[in-house]
Amino acid sequence: MLTSDDIREQLAQQELELIQQSREIEELRAQLSQKEREAARINEDYSQIKRTAEELRAANEALTFYLNRYKRVKEKILPPGSWRENVVRRLALPLLARREQRARLTGTLVMPATRSGKAASAVDPGAAVVAPPAAWCTDPKEPPVAIVIPNWNRLGLLRGCIESIVAKTGYKKFHICVYDQGSTDGSRQYLESLAGTVDAILAPDNSGFVDANNVMIQRYAAWDIVFLNNDTQVTHGWLERLIDTAYRSGKIAMVGPKLVYPDGRLQEAGSEIFQDGSARAYGKFEDPTDPRFDQLREVDYCSAACLFAKRSFLNRVGGFDSRYAPAYYEDADL
Repeated sequence: MLTSDDIREQLAQQELELIQQSREIEELRAQLSQKEREAARINEDYSQIKRTAEELRAANEALTFYLNRYKRVKEKILPPGSWRENVVRRLALPLLARREQRARLTGTLVMPATRSGKAASAVDPGAAVVAPPAAWCTDPKEPPVAIVIPNWNRLGLLRGCIESIVAKTGYKKFHICVYDQGSTDGSRQYLESLAGTVDAILAPDNSGFVDANNVMIQRYAAWDIVFLNNDTQVTHGWLERLIDTAYRSGKIAMVGPKLVYPDGRLQEAGSEIFQDGSARAYGKFEDPTDPRFDQLREVDYCSAACLFAKRSFLNRVGGFDSRYAPAYYEDADL
């Protein structure tokens, strides 16, 4: 039998439970209100994105119309392959390259870490040019080569890439330059430990593939360039073969190797571009020893994952077009 004290105690306990439940309900209401406000913001953002997408689609349709009109007029005035087109191209490309170079030189470049490993600082790009040793410039068919590698938070890949270059490159006239884009995974400390062996440009943030490579092209203004991704590992004799192929003819501007996946399948033996602008890696997933992919040939373009470019060519056309920043199709355009 319950006493009056027992009943009062139970009522007090139930009251406490009700108070706690009321508090929990108020907290849930507050959370619900917060979620409703967040949902309203998301809906507003979605509506803005939808409006922007519609505007971009309309602008793209207008651009396509005018580009097609421009193409028809251009082909009428300058037929592809005609002497008139060749004359205009020879006159225009050097002018455009010089204009783009002047525009880039108005910015700043981050100097590499010093041998003491001190922090990098921003300076005028014109003061950051690396000249090749005079002894490396005596034979035009054995030029000084800068191997340029953009990096962002890929320490493991970068280490493997650099170690493979050092271990498997027989050609002596080369220098490695890494443009690190604000990495926080230890890449910068690793590069500082290689000061005097690897030229490390320590940028404050990630500007993308195009800008990083263009800075290194300017920095090594008298060198041939090998664009190399940090997720690649080279094989014995790789650089010698690229140079030998490039200097077989004065008409050759750039050379790319076969790219092979770690499992042994072919990634590409050059690439193809179709009339609609789409591209395809030639021989992808095939056997890299297949005779179709084991020969020198002209291609539409080679991937900048590994791409050798003569300095004489870069001086004429400049580097990658900044309109393709941060990445993709810039190598096909070049």
